[in-house]
Formats: sequence, structure tokens, C-alpha cells
Amino acid sequence: MTDRTSRVRRVCQDVSAGLVDPASVLRTFTDSLGDDATSAQLEAQARSLGSGLPGVALLFGDCAPPGLRADRVAHRHFTAAVQLLQGGPASDPGLHSGLSGLALSLLLCRGSGSGYGRALQRIDASLGAVVAAVCTSVARDPIGDRARFDAISGLAGVGRYALLRGAPMRDTLVSVLKTLVALGTSRSVDGHHLPGYWTLTRPRGGLVASPRAGNLNLGMSHGIAGPLALLALAHGQGVSVPGQLKTMETLAGVYRDRARVGEHGVFWPDFISWDEWLSGDGDEESGRTAWCYGSLGIASALRLAADATGQEELRLLAHSAVESVVRVPLNRWPVRSAGLCHGWAGALNCLKFFATGPLAEEVNQVRDEIADMVLRLHDEREPFGFGYPDEDGRTTLALPGFLDGAAGVVLALDAYASGSTEAAPWDAALLLA
Repeated sequence: MTDRTSRVRRVCQDVSAGLVDPASVLRTFTDSLGDDATSAQLEAQARSLGSGLPGVALLFGDCAPPGLRADRVAHRHFTAAVQLLQGGPASDPGLHSGLSGLALSLLLCRGSGSGYGRALQRIDASLGAVVAAVCTSVARDPIGDRARFDAISGLAGVGRYALLRGAPMRDTLVSVLKTLVALGTSRSVDGHHLPGYWTLTRPRGGLVASPRAGNLNLGMSHGIAGPLALLALAHGQGVSVPGQLKTMETLAGVYRDRARVGEHGVFWPDFISWDEWLSGDGDEESGRTAWCYGSLGIASALRLAADATGQEELRLLAHSAVESVVRVPLNRWPVRSAGLCHGWAGALNCLKFFATGPLAEEVNQVRDEIADMVLRLHDEREPFGFGYPDEDGRTTLALPGFLDGAAGVVLALDAYASGSTEAAPWDAALLLA
């Protein structure tokens, strides 16, 4: 065991020790979010996989790494999350923001037993009704809010849970796939052809009134990479609907046709605006370097599409994008936090899937450097070991969850320390497997 691996394991153990008690975690978490958040917002975040207790349960549950597994701890976190769910509306189906995230965590942590069966049945029923309403909304207004289809709150994320759940959610999964295929159809607006998945959501949230002010979001978290990943994963597991393969090819074609070449190689912007889509021009600077946006998340979706379709050109494009990323010195990466979503842990985990093959040497060297970066960010003064800058960059938040918090960092670090390049069960929550 190397010195780096030993330090990583110590950090994993130290951070996990601070996440054991759900009551303490909740107090620290809600205090960190401050007085500006309403009680409903606090409860919604605390019961979500992305930010709250289900993510911590995932860390300690049956899918957790050896040495961190503690079924009773996971159960206490689930119990607290379900109690919070009873106090508020269950209308958000999201994988990282709502019901399907809690369900995915329950499913992964039930192991080979029948635990949480009744809870899953109740959530499945609620999800089926909410998904049906979302699908109806999309059919009525194909150009709208990205939250209807994305990986965080929308159909792509819900569909990943449904695929993992299997038979009990098969009808819901089929509805999701049909809607995602329908969304992939190009639209004519003011005499111009816009690609499917054109959205009225501003880059940083909020809706615009006109498609001309909208954009095509290319990210994994909120853009077309999420639906592409789900369609590919479902196809690879033998679940397909008419037009699914064509939609996958169309979405992958956007990345092929709109790839740009910069100082270090292939990259993509985070968004394509109306003028950029029509002109074919765009921002010469690359987007983020993270799971949520940028080449690492996009390359991951292209890798899955290549696996599902056998189109090696997509795999080559994915490898080209990763090669471009690992050429950039880490001090030039636009990454400032440790988390899975837009931080170092997410980059570390995405690169796991490219750590063998033609880029093995370069990727593994960068993964070592990223692990060192995460270790430097560990701060024993922080309640959960890692602090996260809020949107204004002036405040540090204490977040315990999976996507934006300490639990996700520990899972990524432990996967790195294990030396395994195979998908972990929790990679499903990132649509990486």
C-alpha cells in the first residue's frame, strides 16, 4: 500500500466518522445553509440523494466499501429521510433532488434481502404518477424547462432508477424512454430547425419566454448527455423502444459535429445558443472540467453510447476528449471544490473508466494528482471534512450528501484507493454505469 493510498483511507475513515449520527448531520447541515432557506427547502435538500441523508446512507449501506459498511447506520439515515419526506410534498421525481434518488439509495442498500420493500413499492407508485404527468407535459410543450428531462430532477435520472429497479418500474421506464425519444426530434421555430432537447432554461436557471433566448445544454447534469447515457444503458440491457437507437445517434452526432479543437485538443462548450446553433460558431473556450459539465461527463456518455451501438468512432471521440483534458495542468482546471458534481472527486471518478486502454498511463498519473488535490482540500476543522464554496464564493457550506457533499467524496476516494476500474453500484447515480 502506497503512502498516498494510506492517507486516502485515513481521510475516508475520518470523514465517515463524522457522518454516523443523522441528527447531528442534520443540525450541522441546516445550520450551514443559513436563515435564507425556508424550512421546506431545508427538508427537501436533507431528504435528497444529492445533498442529504440518502447519500450518507449510500456510503454506509450494503453497496459501501469494506470497512465503511454499517447497515444500522444506513438504516438510521433512511429513517430520518423518510420522516422528512412525510412532512412535505412528494412531487419531485428527481434522482438527485427528489423521490427516485431516495429509492435508488434504498434499492442499492437492501442487498440480497427484502429490506425496504414496502417503502420502495410506495415510492414506485408515486413516481409512476409523477412521471406520467411529466411525460404529458413534454408531449404538450416539447420545448420547455430542462428539469423535465435532465439527470438531476428529470426523466433521465428517474429512468436510471427505473432501469435498476427492473420489473416493478418497467412500464414507467418505457414511458420515460418513449418521451426521451420523442424529445430528440428536431423542431421548426420561426423557419429554423432547432435540435431536439432545446430548452427554455437559462444556463444558471430560470426560464426564458422564447426559444430564441434558449439554448442546447450539452452537460451530463442538465443537458443531453444525461438522456444519451440512459438511452445507451437501457439499450445495452435489452430495453428499447422504437426510435431509441436513432435518437442515440442523433444526440451523439451533436457532439461529433459541434466538437471544437483548442490548445490541448477536443472540447465542448457548456451550452449552444440560438445564434451559435444557426451559425455553427461558438465560444472558443471550453466549459467546465467535471462530471456535470465539460468533456469528462460528455466522454462518459459517449463511451456508453459506443458500448451500446458498437460505433467505435464514438469511443475514439470520447478518448480524444479525455486525452485533451489530461494534457491540461491541474492548476489550470476550473475546479475549486472536492465534490462529485463539479469538483475533483467527480473528475477522479469519471477518469476511472478510462484508466485502462490507450490512455492508461496519462490518466492514472492525473488520477494520482487529483487524489493529492482532494487530500489537500481535506480540513479537519470542517464538520464533514470538506467545505464547499456556495454560489457567491464567499461562504463555505457543510454538505453531507452524495453529489454535492462529503459522502460522495469518500466513495470516489475509496474507489480510487481500491485500485479497481470497474463500475461500483453507486456509479448508477451518476449515469456512468
